[in-house]
Amino acid sequence: MIKLGCTAMLRDEENPGQFIDVESLIDLIHDLRLDIVDLHLYRGFRSRSFEYLRQIKGKCLRYGLPIGYVGTGDGFVSAATGADQRVVGVPLPPEELRRRVAEAKEAVDVAAFMGAPLVRLFGGGLPEGTED
Repeated sequence: MIKLGCTAMLRDEENPGQFIDVESLIDLIHDLRLDIVDLHLYRGFRSRSFEYLRQIKGKCLRYGLPIGYVGTGDGFVSAATGADQRVVGVPLPPEELRRRVAEAKEAVDVAAFMGAPLVRLFGGGLPEGTED
């Protein structure tokens, strides 16, 4: 069986540069009669407090919409221009890596609380030509 859903990456036409809020996304998915909602921690959430997350989870339950995944991440690698002017992947500075790992852990906690079976991490890409 194929299930159709939508992720929280829809731009807000009234607020350029912003994403629509999660509540509006859930309403839209319900109105379109889609089967599943996919969320991203940094797109459309007004808060990450458990009270707010409980409201979002409740709205999904009332609409019969399972949460497919909770997404997060800015990647775990950075890029730099080498002496030969090629862009290559490089390790993140330790503080930045710790921050991004903490974000991933928060996503796991949120997904568990909301009953999402999957956490989607955007790990980042290595530019072509990067050595192992």
